[in-house]
Amino acid sequence: MKSCLMNISVADWLSLLNSKIFFFVDEQKATRFAETYGDYKNVLVVTDTSELLRRCASYVTLCRINSGAFLYNPRPRGRDSFIPLPQYKYKNKRDTPAELTIDEAIPDILDFSRIVSC
Repeated sequence: MKSCLMNISVADWLSLLNSKIFFFVDEQKATRFAETYGDYKNVLVVTDTSELLRRCASYVTLCRINSGAFLYNPRPRGRDSFIPLPQYKYKNKRDTPAELTIDEAIPDILDFSRIVSC
């Protein structure tokens, strides 16, 4: 893990990851993730993205990579991996973010989400 971190210590990277709420941007990837961990009890929270962005846009960052994946050919990552929503540049399908994160609590998330048991 340490070899792919850019200008951040392992401890600070883990602290940064733990400070965020992570969302899949693709429901199929979320379902696949839940299936991969099928031996564990999972709950999938499916959220209305437009409502999430309406309520939380100022706290949203996007990441082009799966920020926590280090097993296979890990790409460089650091604080700059999380790009504020207004600064994210999308030119083509390759620029589709892998993660959407929120940096604040969302106490009313169940008002615009549904729960799917996996």
